[in-house]
Amino acid sequence: MITQPHYLNKNSLWVQLKKHPLALVLGLVCLLLLLFPPAASMHLRINYADTDYSDGETFKVLTSYRDDTIPFSGLQNTYARTGESRIYFLDFSYRKGNYVRRLDPADTDRIPMMQIRSIELWCSGFLGGILEGQALYDAFIPNEQVEKFLNEEGCLELLINGNDSQLFPTEVFRQLYSDTASRYARFGVFYLLLFAAAVFGLSRIYGKLRKSRRAERYLDVTDVLLWLTAIGVVCILIIAVFTGNHRDNPDEWESRDAIRYYMDHNFPPDIRDPEALPTVGTYGTTRLSEFNPYYFYAGKLAALISCVHNERLFGLCLGIGLFLFCLLHARKNRYLLAACFLTPQLWYLYAYTTSDALDYLVSVIVLYQLANPESMLNRLTARQVKKEDILRILLLGTMFAHVMMAKANFYVILIYAFLMLLVPLLQAKGPERKQRFLACLWILLASLFIFGIRLGFEFAHYGLQRNDVILEVQNALGAYELRPSTPPQEQAPEFAMYNKGVSFLDFMTKYGFHKQLFQSTVGVYGGMDVYAQDWYYKAMALLYFLLYMGISVPLWWKPTGKRKGSHWKTEDKALGQKRISWGLLHIPVFVSYLLVVYNGFFVDYQPQGRYILPIFVMAAHAVSLDEHTVKSKWFNLLLVVTALLSLYSFAIGVPQLREV
Repeated sequence: MITQPHYLNKNSLWVQLKKHPLALVLGLVCLLLLLFPPAASMHLRINYADTDYSDGETFKVLTSYRDDTIPFSGLQNTYARTGESRIYFLDFSYRKGNYVRRLDPADTDRIPMMQIRSIELWCSGFLGGILEGQALYDAFIPNEQVEKFLNEEGCLELLINGNDSQLFPTEVFRQLYSDTASRYARFGVFYLLLFAAAVFGLSRIYGKLRKSRRAERYLDVTDVLLWLTAIGVVCILIIAVFTGNHRDNPDEWESRDAIRYYMDHNFPPDIRDPEALPTVGTYGTTRLSEFNPYYFYAGKLAALISCVHNERLFGLCLGIGLFLFCLLHARKNRYLLAACFLTPQLWYLYAYTTSDALDYLVSVIVLYQLANPESMLNRLTARQVKKEDILRILLLGTMFAHVMMAKANFYVILIYAFLMLLVPLLQAKGPERKQRFLACLWILLASLFIFGIRLGFEFAHYGLQRNDVILEVQNALGAYELRPSTPPQEQAPEFAMYNKGVSFLDFMTKYGFHKQLFQSTVGVYGGMDVYAQDWYYKAMALLYFLLYMGISVPLWWKPTGKRKGSHWKTEDKALGQKRISWGLLHIPVFVSYLLVVYNGFFVDYQPQGRYILPIFVMAAHAVSLDEHTVKSKWFNLLLVVTALLSLYSFAIGVPQLREV
């Protein structure tokens, strides 16, 4: 009788692994990651002697992998809490211990003295060491703008005599840092592997609930990861909504005041009314002069719910609604995910009060109506309009009317909608073209009717002098250097650069316009002062390039005109229409860019990414043009990587805006 070793038995682990080589490879990779962790998740905590110390937001940490030139982008804000400051980051060279290049106790000279009780070094959630007393004193060398002393209580006293105080780590700090990171780095990898296992398990459960085929399991994994990303974003949004500082968010004071006005009023006011004047900001503008209904909706919800920062609740609801809308429609309309997960900058809209939050959500609904062949809009334009369609026409008219009432940078959505409706209209023949034209006409009339109601309030207040009244208020109540009537050379430096004699070439090349615009499109928070690390922006640029090429190449690589038969002729016609749509989508994208350039050069230099966020709606529509692309493994992989990187930026950036 011949017997085989037990490890060759068909039910043995070795035989099972041979049947699944990918599992074996993944197991070896996990083992190598545990033995040689590629990065350490670090956390520095600065504890002040005064437990009531509230100026911790001035403490910054500069990190860099380079010895020669330390980039400004490595200067990171800390999470300030009463009595302490914290900073979290990943270190891929943790064994050297030199990633932390500098500590900046205060970026201002208004803090003459600071007392630090201790500095704690954490890695992967474990406390690795504490610097206090003499060790804390020996851990840093100050520059000429700060003097250090060790007081009787063992605290490090810093006497600050400038606005650029700096502490440089010594070998004492670097050694403790390296020891802490080397000891606990593998726990971070262990957490990551546990997370991966949980995602895999959840994806199998999710797949069974959806009755997914085996070939669609990668879609289940993608969906679970995006759901978890959305949950993480919503948790951060909730924290930001209830703890965020109004002073740190763009123009939130004006938005908040407009919402508070509508808590007690039901109609748009004349901005010259005494009750409206307190809502005028430093620019001399007020959100009450805008057509946007966001402030009315937010005000009415805030009037119903009494809590801290209740003005932000409507924006939070819109953010949750955006995630639910995109994720619940993901299987049949997967392109929606591109409109929701390609940048954290749009998530930031829902962390404070801004009408962009409503404008973007409405734009995504417009995308759904245009890109989904079974949508209400596409079904209505594909047949003859009947009396029973009045409600549908009013609903679609309301949708487009909201775009008409949006901020000017969202008007490109109207251009986008016009172009996408124009393509099938021009390709239709005879009666079908007439039906499409009439349906579009009815929707347009409904939109103008609803927009006209809002416009009626403005006419009642100002007649035909609306713009003159707004300009009059700006010049009367705005800060002198921000008024349109102020001579160009006396205006703020960023105002009317054209009038100051700056050439267009210098404007485009010497002020960092495009760098700021791109970075603030993919993750800059607060008053354009909370950045991620430099590698993050490079990674996002690479991902966007890969996504653009991955969307475009398959659409143009397919041959047309060489295949025989009516079936292929129909497919070639559909492909031609998609290519035309792809080309036309670049028009509103370019217009969006031109609007930002025009505003920055002729009006106010503000290369802020939130002004070009509508381009992600057009990008999502481009994704929808090829049904194979939207369900391909490469697209879903890039989408997940982009979403997780965005979550990283959002998680390290937005919590820094909390009230201390």
